[in-house]
Amino acid sequence: MNKSYFFGILFLFCTFYGFSQTCSGFTLSSDVSSVCSGDPAIITLSDSESGYNYEIRIGTTVINTIPGDDDSISFTVNPTSTTTYNVIAIGCPTPFDTITINVIPSPSLALTSANATQTRCQNVAIANITYNVTDATGAFVSGLPAGVTGNYLGGVFTISGSPTVAGTFNYTVTTSGGCAPADTASGTLTVTPLPNIALTSANATQTRCQNVAIANITYNVTDATGAFVSGLPAGVTGNYLGGVFTISGTPTVAGTFNYTVTTSGGCAPADTASGTLTVTPLPNIALTSANATQTRCQNVAIANITYN
Repeated sequence: MNKSYFFGILFLFCTFYGFSQTCSGFTLSSDVSSVCSGDPAIITLSDSESGYNYEIRIGTTVINTIPGDDDSISFTVNPTSTTTYNVIAIGCPTPFDTITINVIPSPSLALTSANATQTRCQNVAIANITYNVTDATGAFVSGLPAGVTGNYLGGVFTISGSPTVAGTFNYTVTTSGGCAPADTASGTLTVTPLPNIALTSANATQTRCQNVAIANITYNVTDATGAFVSGLPAGVTGNYLGGVFTISGTPTVAGTFNYTVTTSGGCAPADTASGTLTVTPLPNIALTSANATQTRCQNVAIANITYN
């Protein structure tokens, strides 16, 4: 082959690919060192040279190519995980640089108390519920019953307190700050209501003669398994059946009887209701002169006979 021809071809080849030019170095910088997953980062290459194309790569995969213009040029990337980018001047074997963009992890909530779901009686404190919060600046909660609150401090979110209302409460803890999306965690607080007793017969206080039946006195009993009564006169009793407590009977002794109905079972404290039965004694007459039976002659006065 003619040497002139060979070197001519070589000259054209080198010129086309840039090997005939003098390559200067460059450096990479970024507007941010860390981003949330998928967010943009701008990588800037200093001192690009006209006549060169600059490729940005992940490993051997080309992401973008931009021609040099004797000034700074920029690449926009959207990493979804921490990524190292290489920038190469095509046709220039020496200049290249790397830069790493860190991806901030998504916020995370982790239950550490193992009691996110609890059942408690009304007005009884729950066991504290705690979550570790990472890669976020805080957390908040929704759906708690009155009397129970959430508090964030030093990477820990704590739910505590005493529920003052009954019901089933599905709550959600949500991280705040940090990257999107926020993390959530949920649980359930079931608050059992206090026992209740309610008069339904409107005659808790009565006056009756001895040995005369009282009008039945009834109470509705809720959130308890039963009820009992104290303070009734002999002959009057109480009975619980199917959520209703009934006082009935005939008092056989006279007097004033203050009675109390108390729920049994269910949460503490028990509920109570009270009333009064006043029993009037039967009329009574008693001989006080000791001579109820006498014999007298006609026209002769009897001894006085007296009764109380």
